[in-house]
Amino acid sequence: MDIYITRNGQRLGPYSLDEANINLRDGVIETSDLAWHAGLSDWVPLSEVPGIMAAPPPPPLRPQHPPPVPTGGQKVLNKSPVALPKKSDGHGNFTAKTFVSAVIVMIIYLLIHGCPSNKPMQFVNPVPGEKPIR
Repeated sequence: MDIYITRNGQRLGPYSLDEANINLRDGVIETSDLAWHAGLSDWVPLSEVPGIMAAPPPPPLRPQHPPPVPTGGQKVLNKSPVALPKKSDGHGNFTAKTFVSAVIVMIIYLLIHGCPSNKPMQFVNPVPGEKPIR
């Protein structure tokens, strides 16, 4: 099927259905442009031609500059689509600070109470009959 397009008074084509879809995807033509092919009595919007794939809408334009800073009593709302991390309440995180505190407590305990045994350490010799190694 040969498809003819009219855009701003200019006639384009003929295009095959595949060529029309490619040009639509690339932004050369738009679904609002008028189209005609054999079998039609009048020009119709390209979007009404069977087999034409509607192009996705263009992405919304993002502002190039930040909005003005609120003044006075205006309430600022967080409209960010990204979830902000929750503030930690300090529980459940084992940190270096916690480790150092535990070591200090252990040293103070050992200074106050001494070692669990006042006997000198003895090494066991794995071979029977030999003197223990010190």
